[in-house]
Amino acid sequence: MTCPRFAAALLLLLLPAMAAADIFAPAGDETQWDKALLVPGFFISSDNENFRSEKFRLGYMPRYEHPDRYAGFSLQTNYYKQDDWSTRGEQIGVVTKAINPRTGLGYNLNLNLSRINGHELLTTESSWGFRINDKTTAEFFVGSEWVETQAALEDGVHYQLIGAAIDYQLTERLSVGAVAGGMFFSDNNDRPFLRLRAVYELLPEHGITLQLRHRQHETRKDSPYYFSPERYEETMLALGMRKRVNGWVLTGLAGLGEQRVDRANGTRTELLEFSATSPIMNKVFFRFRAGYTNSAGQSFDY
Repeated sequence: MTCPRFAAALLLLLLPAMAAADIFAPAGDETQWDKALLVPGFFISSDNENFRSEKFRLGYMPRYEHPDRYAGFSLQTNYYKQDDWSTRGEQIGVVTKAINPRTGLGYNLNLNLSRINGHELLTTESSWGFRINDKTTAEFFVGSEWVETQAALEDGVHYQLIGAAIDYQLTERLSVGAVAGGMFFSDNNDRPFLRLRAVYELLPEHGITLQLRHRQHETRKDSPYYFSPERYEETMLALGMRKRVNGWVLTGLAGLGEQRVDRANGTRTELLEFSATSPIMNKVFFRFRAGYTNSAGQSFDY
């Protein structure tokens, strides 16, 4: 289900964070835990190859303080469709999360058993972010997931992801960051990647930022299962938003850019994302996330 180097990276990430995880809090912890239901969470996306995914998630959080600090269980159903083809998969998992909503730092640890088309996989999207000094933060992350294309989902092709990020506050309003790592596919392919960004607080009183983003990756060999050029680059200018309104947390991102595939001429790319998390109401909270991308081939979340 997983490769040794991924398992080692996941263990290194889990150990320090789980040592501080509230689910293992010592006796005498005075946190006022509540219980909550996540009803439901869902994600919808489509791309320029007419591939569409819809993911619906239910959760029960026996230890809940707020939408960024809880521990519990989840059930998720994923639907995929492309032209006349469609399939679905299910997963069940456990999660513990403790993120400071003001800084975005903390841990998000989860492990899921996922099944699709007769294949099984242990999946995760876990991270641990921390502050190095007053101006610098870092994050380690690991992931394991199915490759979401028709051919890959039918044959059970998946990948593991290992990486790290660092952000530095240049001025009061301007920060820069870098993300680097590697993807390791089950069809014996590798992909090192690099992502750079600069974020300027355009209207800090409204949570509006102006972002310059660049990402690139190289793929060791061509694959019939997913977009795998020898070299891919994309540079994008985007507007971001994060705001609290009556207890709701609203985030959004809209961007336009240019991509280059190998030595071909540049073409336009588009990105649109939005998410909303409700306050807890009668032990129930709601989370919504939707996105649209227009770029070459299959994109991966890193």
